[in-house]
Amino acid sequence: MRSPACTQASIDVCPLLQLPDFNAHFMVDCDASVAGFGAVLHQGDSTIAFFSSAVVPHHAKLPSYERELIGLVKVVRNWRPYLWGRAFTIRTDHWSLKFILDQCLTTIPQHTWVSKLFGNDFTMEYRPGKQNMVADALSRKDQEVSLATRALSVPSFDIFKALCQEHASNAAALEIREALASDQAPAWWTEVDGLLLFRGCAFVPDDSALWPRILVAVHDAGHEGSEKTLHRLRASFYHAHAHRRVREFVHSCSVCQRIKIEHLHPAGLLQPLPVPSAIWSDIAMDFVEGFLKVGGKRSIARAFFDNIMHLHGLPCSITSDRELVFTSNFWTELLNLTGIKLKMSLAFHPHTDGQSEVTNS
Repeated sequence: MRSPACTQASIDVCPLLQLPDFNAHFMVDCDASVAGFGAVLHQGDSTIAFFSSAVVPHHAKLPSYERELIGLVKVVRNWRPYLWGRAFTIRTDHWSLKFILDQCLTTIPQHTWVSKLFGNDFTMEYRPGKQNMVADALSRKDQEVSLATRALSVPSFDIFKALCQEHASNAAALEIREALASDQAPAWWTEVDGLLLFRGCAFVPDDSALWPRILVAVHDAGHEGSEKTLHRLRASFYHAHAHRRVREFVHSCSVCQRIKIEHLHPAGLLQPLPVPSAIWSDIAMDFVEGFLKVGGKRSIARAFFDNIMHLHGLPCSITSDRELVFTSNFWTELLNLTGIKLKMSLAFHPHTDGQSEVTNS
């Protein structure tokens, strides 16, 4: 138990956020990295607020000067209620940004971002990165995540222990170990405490007996869909064809099948095909599979023209399934030029083209 004096002392010296004094001078320490933007608003030794934001992908590809400029603008606009109408100081660890108002801007995006600072009364100061540690920490995230940290998201550490034992006897794992011992394995394969890692993720053999436990561990946490479950699996484990196993497991999950509902719009009413007005005015087509390919596409087109169009003329409509030959741009354009309307069946509903399907079966 801590004494009341110790508790009072810890409260007195704890670095809590302070209320702003609008009669005092505001200081902003900001920094930017490839991962994010970070800043601290303070007055003297009193911290007023923190700011941290992720960098969007297209901003991460920009030079450091423009990235620091974008972060500076975001910080000033975020703390506009504190800074607008008052003189304040911005400190950055980017030397060239100190002369932002005196430099000759060379690109349109630079002009756009600098124009967002107009109307603010501020001065720029350079602060070395070693003294700008708080803002620097807010703008970065850990790049290297150890296996132990990854394992915290998995319900049981026993899975990794069982994998270590399995790697000692599994044929695929032993082959990788031999390649590592002879320095012939790719650089992304490593071994830590008997556990084979692929880019930092535990390797799971194709014939592993631990697959049910692993899939239950990553799926039962939230009973998410195939894509999100696969993302959680790949954060800690590696398998070349994991997507197939995850998809089969999620589709067979009894909880998901009982509780989850479809979020699709109600299906429309099925419309019957119109009654043909004349012979050969509306036809149904389908391709018969299982025969040798002789002559190719040209022979099929010639047979269609010689035996159907030559004798009966152009049909008004053609009913077919959704094979690639019917959905291709060439076929669609050809039918548009000839004035033929293509009526394709619905997905997973071959009854629309049932006459030709029955004939070909």
